[in-house]
Amino acid sequence: MNMPLDSSTLQSTVTSTFIWIGLAMALVELLIGMGVGWWLRGGRSGGFKLQPESGKSQQHQDDLHEAEHALSNLQELAQRVKADVGAHSSQVEAISNQLNAGQARGGIHEAKVLEAVTKILSANQQLEERLHTAESKLQQQAEQIKVHATNALTDALTTLGNRRAFDAELPRRIADYQRRGETFSLLMLDVDHFKKFNDVHGHLAGDEVLRMVGRTLKVTARKADFVARYGGEEFAIVMPCTPLAEAVECAQRVREGVEQAMCEFEGKKLNVTASIGVAEITAGQTPSALVQCADEALYAAKQGGRNQVQRYRSSTTPPPASPAHSVAESAAEKSAAAKPALLFSATPASGDARTDAQTGLPNRTAFCEEIHRRLSEAQRHGNRLSLMLITIDKFDELVQKHGAHAGNLVLRTCTQFLTAAMREMDVVARYRSDVFGILLPGTALSHASAAGERLRVAVEHCPLRLMDKDIRFTISGGTAEAQPGEDLVTFITRTEDSKAAAAQGSGNKIRLHNGLAVEALSEQALAAVS
Repeated sequence: MNMPLDSSTLQSTVTSTFIWIGLAMALVELLIGMGVGWWLRGGRSGGFKLQPESGKSQQHQDDLHEAEHALSNLQELAQRVKADVGAHSSQVEAISNQLNAGQARGGIHEAKVLEAVTKILSANQQLEERLHTAESKLQQQAEQIKVHATNALTDALTTLGNRRAFDAELPRRIADYQRRGETFSLLMLDVDHFKKFNDVHGHLAGDEVLRMVGRTLKVTARKADFVARYGGEEFAIVMPCTPLAEAVECAQRVREGVEQAMCEFEGKKLNVTASIGVAEITAGQTPSALVQCADEALYAAKQGGRNQVQRYRSSTTPPPASPAHSVAESAAEKSAAAKPALLFSATPASGDARTDAQTGLPNRTAFCEEIHRRLSEAQRHGNRLSLMLITIDKFDELVQKHGAHAGNLVLRTCTQFLTAAMREMDVVARYRSDVFGILLPGTALSHASAAGERLRVAVEHCPLRLMDKDIRFTISGGTAEAQPGEDLVTFITRTEDSKAAAAQGSGNKIRLHNGLAVEALSEQALAAVS
């Protein structure tokens, strides 16, 4: 017997099925979005790399790899679920179209209606079971991403955010400032005389004190503040919606909290003090520039006697009313006045006076200022510091022979080589048109020279393909290690001398300055590199 399509039975089933399919798809998108969001906030923000990084614990690297693996599984699972939902939707749509076509021809047999409804309900049940299983797996994978990404952003010793987390947070705050004008301030804190403390009490006691400082910062900082261990005994606090004057008041509370805190270690009661520098974001400022401003203020706090707070003000800003707060300004002015004009004269790159427009690296001005800062720190704390200058051999001849495009290709290739080969703590810069500078904190001369030799060999064996021809080029480099009491000019001049000696003749050599004279790498160093 033929009968009209029963809208209350079939159409209701079809409609509810499509609604249910839509909700299922929304669930899938929500879960995958949650997983990717955690990943972006945790493992990928700020251009993080997954290759091992110097100074990072292996556990952090493992957490990143595990998070990446979980994300891959989540994406693959979500694609399978979406495929199942899509196939089911097509099946239901085909049944609905078939029945509607039959209705248009004059009616559909009751048995056909029942058969269609049965098929739809059966398919719904099968998909529901698959989605239930998939939902559980999706949530599990998303949770793994969250856990591993969080671990990768946490300093294991203090449980604060680590340098990776800080390097992600600061650009986000600057972006908010640029979009909405939300000002913020940066606090940089350094534990006073920490190297001497470790020498007297031992590194285990030093670790316990760093934990204590971390706990103190958590308590004294506000809920909205972002607290991180910047590295070693240095900490950072990003204070959103906080102008400079208010940030200084917060910094005073932090300083007092550290001074009053006490920890017990092996029966001894230990305490330390801290010096703090504060800077407020300004228009057009980059993350590195803001950090340097806060660091300048921190340096002034140490120069002023330690266990105090200093704020940074640019030379164009009228001096503050409080004499105590003007120390950072005067120290910065004295530092700038002490820098030789020859070393710091550089043509500002368009858009950013501290960045080389062609390579995206810090320019000569920024690099020399960083050398000056790091050299001062090395002299204060007795740390090692090496400098390397790398020149492209016969660069002008290469450009004349192959053209400006080839020259640009060689410069970009050198930039990639240097930034990939160096550690996260190293500073790579464009020193001159055909010269790159590399600052290597905590590195002895022998290790810096060996790193230069590895770079030289790698470049020598890497011809570039331009159109239908290979372009071969080489580099020469000079290295020097900062000597006790050495000034900036002497340090750079010694490095320049070793670079010039390496570039003589056909170049393609690495030379070092041992503090007395330029010399070649020892046979032992060459053997170690090879």
